Amino acid sequence: MRFRRSAGYLAVFFSLSGTVVAEEAVTVQSLVKQGFTIGGTLASAIGPSLFLQNKDQVYICFVVETPTAPTLTTRYCKPVQ
Repeated sequence: MRFRRSAGYLAVFFSLSGTVVAEEAVTVQSLVKQGFTIGGTLASAIGPSLFLQNKDQVYICFVVETPTAPTLTTRYCKPVQ
């Protein structure tokens, strides 16, 4: 009985934590799918970055570029307040 209850709690925990991880993964592509457009670019010490805007929401996303990669990869995005 005790094992079943623990297994049930673990199943709920992992299903909820999977949802949280999915929501945390903000990328340039996910923002564009939400209607954001590129409003500007910036060259910084950590690499190229893009400003994305949708109405009054603005994000800055840092991307990684390598000569051999066919696409840019999102390092991370943060909202600008």
